[in-house]
Amino acid sequence: MNREIDVRHVLPSIQVPTLIVHGTGDTGCTDRRGALHADRIGGARLVEISGGRQSMAGAEFDRGLDEVE
Repeated sequence: MNREIDVRHVLPSIQVPTLIVHGTGDTGCTDRRGALHADRIGGARLVEISGGRQSMAGAEFDRGLDEVE
């Protein structure tokens, strides 16, 4: 269902600090969508977590939290 929502047209209007955390092991989002979204949001920072999935656990979860902090 979420795959049907296209937000690309609103991304350039985002005017707040934005962190995009993308897991490279996410099988539901394998097309580098995180990088594409970060490119469209001015000043966004992209963090790719190697092997991370959409539902991160263990070290992946801890790294994601560290980035948010």
